Amino acid sequence: MLRKLSILLVLLLIITAVVSAENFNWNSNYEQGNFILDLDAGFEDGYAFELAAYPGVEMIFFKPDFDGIRFIDIGGKLMGRVGIGIIPAALDVGIGAAGTLHFGFKDLGIDGLSEYLDPFDFFGEFGICFDFLHSSTYMFGAVVNSGFNYFLDDGFSLGLKYTHWNGYDGGTISARMTFKDKAKAEKAVDKKLND
Repeated sequence: MLRKLSILLVLLLIITAVVSAENFNWNSNYEQGNFILDLDAGFEDGYAFELAAYPGVEMIFFKPDFDGIRFIDIGGKLMGRVGIGIIPAALDVGIGAAGTLHFGFKDLGIDGLSEYLDPFDFFGEFGICFDFLHSSTYMFGAVVNSGFNYFLDDGFSLGLKYTHWNGYDGGTISARMTFKDKAKAEKAVDKKLND
């Protein structure tokens, strides 16, 4: 997994170098300081087959700028998990924290393609969790999530996510609301118009 992520990051850096030589504008759907509320729900399998819900809050802490190329966002997330076992009956409740990495294709300016790529946000989440009610043998575990979100407007997005939480793997559907700093957003638009 780490090897694949390293290869992906190297490829993204190479693409960034090539694209920056052509003066492309490449951005994502987030800005530094964005605050995001999300709720995921889906099914997971592990020690029991469960219906799981994940409420969470996320903050975008850092947005690298490679000479106007700003498609990566780095953040942190606090989340909870409630799993209701169907087979066998079980109840799992836990909390977790994760680092987040987002990348998007907004504002590429490729005719016929940008309108389809602009709303997408691809992400990975890597962290730890603690289950204080659990059906697994371990109270502490790893959180590894990945997937994509599709922005329906500037702040609301729906997504699909692969989830791994302390021995449970599955898939969820997510709804996210992004709260943006209007002053920073206006400054970014002004900068874009002046470039």
